[in-house]
Amino acid sequence: MMCVTRNNWLRYLTIILIILCVFFVNIYVRDNIKNEALEKESFLKQRQDRHDKRNSVSNVADNLHTPVSNAGDETKGAHEEECRYVYLDLGSNKGVQIRKLFEPALYPGAEILPYFDKIFGNVEQRRKYACAFGFEANPRHFTRLKYIEDAYKRKGFRVTFFKNAVSNEQNKNVTIFSETNFDLDWGAGILDVAIHNKANMTRYEVPTVDIVKFINEEIKPLNPKAVFVKMDIEGSEYTVLPHMVKNKVLCKNVLTSMVVEMHGWAKEQMKSELDLKKLKQSMKAQICAPTEIVPVDDESYKDDVEVDPGA
Repeated sequence: MMCVTRNNWLRYLTIILIILCVFFVNIYVRDNIKNEALEKESFLKQRQDRHDKRNSVSNVADNLHTPVSNAGDETKGAHEEECRYVYLDLGSNKGVQIRKLFEPALYPGAEILPYFDKIFGNVEQRRKYACAFGFEANPRHFTRLKYIEDAYKRKGFRVTFFKNAVSNEQNKNVTIFSETNFDLDWGAGILDVAIHNKANMTRYEVPTVDIVKFINEEIKPLNPKAVFVKMDIEGSEYTVLPHMVKNKVLCKNVLTSMVVEMHGWAKEQMKSELDLKKLKQSMKAQICAPTEIVPVDDESYKDDVEVDPGA
């Protein structure tokens, strides 16, 4: 009799243990399924966020007239990362400054390089996280800029050039004056003052871009950690800078730092008394921490280096 009782007790214990095992296995399976669902949801959300960010970068050119590159191909070959940093090159000329940003080793001694390191980090960081936008009004440079853009995109560098004159107005055609001698063609702009040989001066009609509109509608939505601007627009700064101050974009939380070349020879024709001192004074009226004006004018390697951008 006791043997039967003991056997029943062991049978009941075995059943209880089996039930407990099934219970805990069920909990374990449910938790795994829940975790997998959460991980999948997180992955899908991250992928959607990257997709939205790429669309944001792709739309940068949508409201601009005649970009050098195809706006629809904006991010081909680019890293699936956000534009943590933005370099805005106003007056790109032959594209040398943007080449310095992504290939600094080719330009030893260039004064701008320490500022790139300070703002964008080392070259590997900016190749991965920086987006560069260049504007050039001189049509004679468009073919070269397009070549640089395509070559860099194949390397995964996010670079876009636009063939617009930087202005305080949007999509207005302006006349650009250029040297006939291409080797001397450094002063192309809306004024003919810098052109020495007026008899053989070349004229082009080029659309403008309102740079404030570009910054507000295209740069700000990228939410970059820092924006560095180089402005060398051959006299147009006397119109563009007051426009930027008036619209409060020369603030550190919008444009972190800026290199500005003031062309004194253009002041009379532009009917302006603006200089760097007066610019800094007017920036204080924006009621914000003003953009840092970097005291450097790096025009080294004007003719660029012999190394091909696509190499």
